[in-house]
Amino acid sequence: MQQPAVVVGTDGSWESHAAVRAATRLAALHGESLVVLAVSRPVDTSLTGHRSAQDAARGRGVATATRAVELAHETDSTVHVEAVVLTDLEDPVLKSVAARASRLVVGGHGAGGQSAFSLGSVSEALMRQIPRPVLVTATSRSSRRLRASSSAGAVPKVLVGFRPSIDPTHLLTLAAEEAVVRGVVLRVLTSVPGRGDVAEVQHAVWEAIRADATCADVAAEVEVVREPPEDLLHGEPRETDLLVVGTRGGGTLAGLVRGSVARSVLDDPPCDVLVVPPSVLAVPTRSHASAG
Repeated sequence: MQQPAVVVGTDGSWESHAAVRAATRLAALHGESLVVLAVSRPVDTSLTGHRSAQDAARGRGVATATRAVELAHETDSTVHVEAVVLTDLEDPVLKSVAARASRLVVGGHGAGGQSAFSLGSVSEALMRQIPRPVLVTATSRSSRRLRASSSAGAVPKVLVGFRPSIDPTHLLTLAAEEAVVRGVVLRVLTSVPGRGDVAEVQHAVWEAIRADATCADVAAEVEVVREPPEDLLHGEPRETDLLVVGTRGGGTLAGLVRGSVARSVLDDPPCDVLVVPPSVLAVPTRSHASAG
């Protein structure tokens, strides 16, 4: 069985280069390999001269992949890197990559990372083929300013936010894994709708944490609030190394984040965000592998 791998898509853009660096660091943290996917635009085979156009497209893909591998080695030379060049997202090779993927990493574009989820984008297509947690790298000006102004005494955290209407079990496991490999505190944030009992929800969250074996290896904090959790998710970026959010939709990436906590955060990500789709039931991380 092949080793689980972090998968990152690259098109040669500045945002995708940032994603490659983030993916390399993520692979190093989890002791996994890195697979770089260079995707070229498909060529219309009905056009005259399409063969030469296909060759040119593949050449650009190879160049893009080569640069991405160089960036990965510059970021962390200990990570094993593999490059895959695709000119067609229906290529069966992508299925073999998806089978061993633990996480997919994409670069945020423009003013906010959620545009990486736009319909028809390569990121959206990769998400359909690789239904794994998606790390969206923060590249906006606001996130860079917040990181630069972070206080020296702040304790870094992995922050997981969700609404009480969803089952947080898998979210907590993934967030705890990220906190463990980073050596930081796990902060859990949820909300109580209307006149709900704050103490009851807080007790339920602590019970879920105690029941999760991964959470036993990390220091945890829990906060239950009455306001929407997305308001506070934007308010604590200085101490946050990673945000972990779940989604409630299905289908395309755009559908996954529509109207959810994830969508609000991705409009202007304050830091890197790990988006967990509802289709994720078992992720081939080290903890799952050891359990089997």
